[in-house]
Amino acid sequence: MKPVCLPQVFIRGIQIGGVEEIKKLIDGGELREMFKGFPVCGSVGACESCGDARFVPCTSCGGSTKVFEEQEDGFKRCNGCNENGLAQVMMYLAKRKSYNISSSKAR
Repeated sequence: MKPVCLPQVFIRGIQIGGVEEIKKLIDGGELREMFKGFPVCGSVGACESCGDARFVPCTSCGGSTKVFEEQEDGFKRCNGCNENGLAQVMMYLAKRKSYNISSSKAR
């Protein structure tokens, strides 16, 4: 008996298989056929800045997490990004702030 890998994909109530079977169906073009007749979801569109990743490389440090301070004649930790050198896209920050403001007013 072949071991079952999770997750398993079912289409129209029929077990198709796990990741290996899905890869084979994609490569052979068969998976597209199996989805014929299903409604197509409209895309809302991805963020032009980040592709909906919500983070982009920091423009202050270029993603290095370090910036040169002339007054101190050395490098310091960039405060414009996280530990990975990524800065959150402003659109998401604005949404989060407006949510926090509106949710705190509701309390």
